[in-house]
Amino acid sequence: MAGYGGYEYDTANADSGGGGFLSQSNRDSEGGGVEKEKKSRDKQTLIPVTIKQLQATEKGVGDDEGYRIDGTEVNSIRLVGCVQSEDVKETKATYQVEDGSGSIECTFWLNDAQEEESWARQKLTKMTPGAYVVVHGQIKEYDGKLTISAYDMRPVEDFNQVTHHYLEAIYVHAKRTGKVAVAEVAGVPVKRDSMAGFHPTTAGQSAGGRGEGADGMTSLQKRTLDYYTEHGTSDEGCDVNNVAAGLGIELAQIKAAVDFLSSEGHLYSTIDDDHHKSTSE
Repeated sequence: MAGYGGYEYDTANADSGGGGFLSQSNRDSEGGGVEKEKKSRDKQTLIPVTIKQLQATEKGVGDDEGYRIDGTEVNSIRLVGCVQSEDVKETKATYQVEDGSGSIECTFWLNDAQEEESWARQKLTKMTPGAYVVVHGQIKEYDGKLTISAYDMRPVEDFNQVTHHYLEAIYVHAKRTGKVAVAEVAGVPVKRDSMAGFHPTTAGQSAGGRGEGADGMTSLQKRTLDYYTEHGTSDEGCDVNNVAAGLGIELAQIKAAVDFLSSEGHLYSTIDDDHHKSTSE
């Protein structure tokens, strides 16, 4: 795997203020816009979770409200677990996945079902009962049962990824629930506990130079992700060779960036290992 950490998690409270009125001042209106933008950004953040956390999610009361974990509305989640059973059909593959804290059903849709040599089909051959998998997807509910609709699933090729995922899930949960302080306010040190020294974005920096920006990405990784988001709007997404040509950067560097972005859930493969789409597209 290209890496395990490197994703910056925004753990501030995503709840926005009350609705605005036309008679409010411009300053209040602008403040509401900032809150709305922040809430939208929080919803798009990829959250590492355990299945127990998923089973404890709460659905918002409004029709446009999603599921909440640790009091924050989430959209995309990442979980790592072991396949218990599989049911592969022409257009979708359904897996029962467990991680020691619970079990949940994950549905992986196959857009290229007719192509037996496709990248998706190659991954299916490795995602059999007993294998560990990484799941990137969204929380859904069908017939009163919570499930995961996966936009990307892939087999775990390095078991360190399993350990790192659990550490990230614990860390993010502790940070969101106020059980760990990780910053200083106005130059005044905040009391830190035994977990405060751990930060997912520091993992692998010496090897790959990750975590340089505020969002945990290098400038090259950010440019690569922006290119996929802007140009990869078709079902196939973008070919890595076209990305390299479009950015004027060596192919090997772009492939390294794509590997990192894929491992962190920012990109997912489509028709083969060279075509990807942005998860925020």
